[in-house]
Amino acid sequence: MCIGIPGQIISVDGTSAEVDFGGTKRTISLLMLEGIADGDWIVAHSGYAVKKLTEAQAHANIECVVDAMEVAGSKLGDGREQV
Repeated sequence: MCIGIPGQIISVDGTSAEVDFGGTKRTISLLMLEGIADGDWIVAHSGYAVKKLTEAQAHANIECVVDAMEVAGSKLGDGREQV
């Protein structure tokens, strides 16, 4: 299964952008999307922005990812702290 991660565009530089993923910053490709600007929310997968989101969609997506990580962590059963 593949998971796209929501992030907010910090700055656009041609066909790439610096994106904030909950405090972690990465450079991703914008080759698959058009019309992306600073402040926009996107879903990234494998280093590419694959979908533009509204802020509300992004926050809902982030909540789902966090919930999934908590469930996965609770099923590890190896004593690691849950996310």
